[in-house]
Amino acid sequence: MSDRERFCWRAIVAEGERCWISQEPVTRGQWAKFIRTGAYFEPGWWPVALSTFARMRGERHSLGGDALLRAVDFSWRSRGRPVTNINWFEAAAYCRWQQGRLPWSTDYLALFPPRPTAPARRWPWSRAPVRPPASVAFPDTGREWCEDWWNARFRGRVVRAPDPSGTRRLFARDDVDGLHRMDPYQRRDDVGFRIVRDDSPFGGQG
Repeated sequence: MSDRERFCWRAIVAEGERCWISQEPVTRGQWAKFIRTGAYFEPGWWPVALSTFARMRGERHSLGGDALLRAVDFSWRSRGRPVTNINWFEAAAYCRWQQGRLPWSTDYLALFPPRPTAPARRWPWSRAPVRPPASVAFPDTGREWCEDWWNARFRGRVVRAPDPSGTRRLFARDDVDGLHRMDPYQRRDDVGFRIVRDDSPFGGQG
């Protein structure tokens, strides 16, 4: 794939399965390539859970490339910063384009092991009280999209929506104010995303 980005990958094991997750969130420069190559406008990269392509993209379906870049405050000076103001469907489409997927919440927990001295708290995606991550690399974003659907009684990967609200889980530094979930159509300037590969990104070399 000629347009595949070179991410800094880290091998992790989540729920007994090995995968590779990007060490940093997807940047504005990487997102800009998705727009400028025209891949954003190709229906094949978008999730198929909804009935129409336009609905997945939301109100941006009629915007051209320049307008889409302005929507995420892209500039050459800011191209290395995490991209935000991206809804769940856009993030999932980008990951599919890069032959990957969004992280499950368990992938984040494998990437960011707990800090031993931090006070324990019960996070909604944990089976037991856990401690906050030692160093979360969120330069500009406090939350990131997960593949999971939200479920208050989460005890594993939530593959199907547990209720009609259909909100998606966010990985957050903490669970203050319930901001660990969001409508998948919504966009915020403090929500970004990462990418995961289930196959080796190194040509079969783990």
